[in-house]
Amino acid sequence: MKFLLFISVSLLFLACFEPDDRVLPYPGEITTIPDSVQSFQSWFDFESGNIMAKNRSDAWELAFETDPQGWRIMVNSGAGWFIYNTGNESFSDAALMPVSFE
Repeated sequence: MKFLLFISVSLLFLACFEPDDRVLPYPGEITTIPDSVQSFQSWFDFESGNIMAKNRSDAWELAFETDPQGWRIMVNSGAGWFIYNTGNESFSDAALMPVSFE
Protein backbone atom coordinates (compact mmCIF):
# COMPACT_ATOMS: atom_id res chain seq x y z
CA MET A 1 0.00 0.00 0.00
CA LYS A 2 2.85 2.41 0.87
CA PHE A 3 4.51 1.62 -2.45
CA LEU A 4 1.35 2.50 -4.40
CA LEU A 5 1.05 5.76 -2.45
CA PHE A 6 4.69 6.58 -3.14
CA ILE A 7 4.25 5.99 -6.90
CA SER A 8 1.09 8.10 -6.98
CA VAL A 9 2.72 11.03 -5.17
CA SER A 10 5.83 10.78 -7.37
CA LEU A 11 3.73 10.92 -10.54
CA LEU A 12 1.80 13.87 -9.16
CA PHE A 13 5.02 15.85 -8.60
CA LEU A 14 6.44 14.89 -12.00
CA ALA A 15 3.33 16.20 -13.72
CA CYS A 16 3.85 19.64 -12.13
CA PHE A 17 7.04 20.47 -14.05
CA GLU A 18 7.07 22.00 -17.51
CA PRO A 19 9.15 20.16 -20.11
CA ASP A 20 12.68 21.52 -20.61
CA ASP A 21 13.70 23.26 -23.81
CA ARG A 22 16.35 21.47 -25.85
CA VAL A 23 19.78 23.11 -25.69
CA LEU A 24 21.87 22.91 -28.83
CA PRO A 25 25.49 21.73 -28.52
CA TYR A 26 28.29 24.28 -28.39
CA PRO A 27 28.96 25.41 -31.97
CA GLY A 28 32.75 25.75 -31.51
CA GLU A 29 35.52 23.22 -31.88
CA ILE A 30 35.20 20.09 -29.76
CA THR A 31 38.29 18.23 -28.57
CA THR A 32 38.17 14.69 -27.25
CA ILE A 33 40.69 13.44 -24.73
CA PRO A 34 41.33 9.86 -25.86
CA ASP A 35 42.21 8.22 -22.53
CA SER A 36 39.66 7.38 -19.86
CA VAL A 37 39.45 10.00 -17.12
CA GLN A 38 38.88 7.19 -14.62
CA SER A 39 42.24 5.58 -15.47
CA PHE A 40 44.42 8.54 -16.52
CA GLN A 41 45.16 12.09 -15.42
CA SER A 42 45.73 14.35 -18.41
CA TRP A 43 47.20 17.86 -18.51
CA PHE A 44 45.47 19.67 -21.35
CA ASP A 45 46.61 22.95 -22.96
CA PHE A 46 43.50 24.86 -24.03
CA GLU A 47 45.48 27.29 -26.17
CA SER A 48 47.03 24.61 -28.40
CA GLY A 49 44.30 21.98 -27.94
CA ASN A 50 46.90 19.32 -27.09
CA ILE A 51 47.48 16.97 -24.19
CA MET A 52 50.78 18.09 -22.67
CA ALA A 53 51.26 15.13 -20.34
CA LYS A 54 49.41 12.16 -18.90
CA ASN A 55 49.92 9.45 -16.31
CA ARG A 56 47.92 6.64 -14.79
CA SER A 57 45.66 7.72 -11.93
CA ASP A 58 47.34 5.28 -9.54
CA ALA A 59 50.94 6.17 -10.53
CA TRP A 60 51.53 8.39 -7.48
CA GLU A 61 50.39 8.62 -3.87
CA LEU A 62 51.81 11.88 -2.48
CA ALA A 63 52.62 15.17 -4.23
CA PHE A 64 54.61 18.01 -2.71
CA GLU A 65 54.21 21.61 -3.86
CA THR A 66 57.53 22.87 -5.28
CA ASP A 67 56.90 26.63 -5.20
CA PRO A 68 59.36 28.44 -2.86
CA GLN A 69 56.38 29.59 -0.76
CA GLY A 70 54.59 26.27 -1.21
CA TRP A 71 53.43 24.27 1.78
CA ARG A 72 50.81 21.90 0.35
CA ILE A 73 51.01 18.14 0.37
CA MET A 74 48.43 16.51 -1.92
CA VAL A 75 47.12 12.97 -1.70
CA ASN A 76 45.97 11.03 -4.76
CA SER A 77 42.52 9.70 -3.91
CA GLY A 78 42.46 8.04 -7.35
CA ALA A 79 45.10 5.64 -6.04
CA GLY A 80 42.97 4.89 -2.99
CA TRP A 81 44.96 7.08 -0.60
CA PHE A 82 43.31 9.35 1.96
CA ILE A 83 44.39 11.45 4.93
CA TYR A 84 43.01 10.79 8.38
CA ASN A 85 43.64 13.02 11.40
CA THR A 86 44.67 10.70 14.22
CA GLY A 87 44.87 13.54 16.72
CA ASN A 88 48.33 12.22 17.58
CA GLU A 89 51.27 14.63 17.30
CA SER A 90 54.04 12.17 18.08
CA PHE A 91 55.65 10.54 15.05
CA SER A 92 57.04 7.76 17.22
CA ASP A 93 53.55 6.51 18.10
CA ALA A 94 51.96 4.24 15.53
CA ALA A 95 48.35 4.94 14.60
CA LEU A 96 45.97 2.95 12.44
CA MET A 97 43.14 4.45 10.47
CA PRO A 98 39.76 3.14 11.66
CA VAL A 99 37.70 0.93 9.39
CA SER A 100 34.58 3.11 9.72
CA PHE A 101 34.49 6.90 9.58
CA GLU A 102 32.07 7.90 12.33
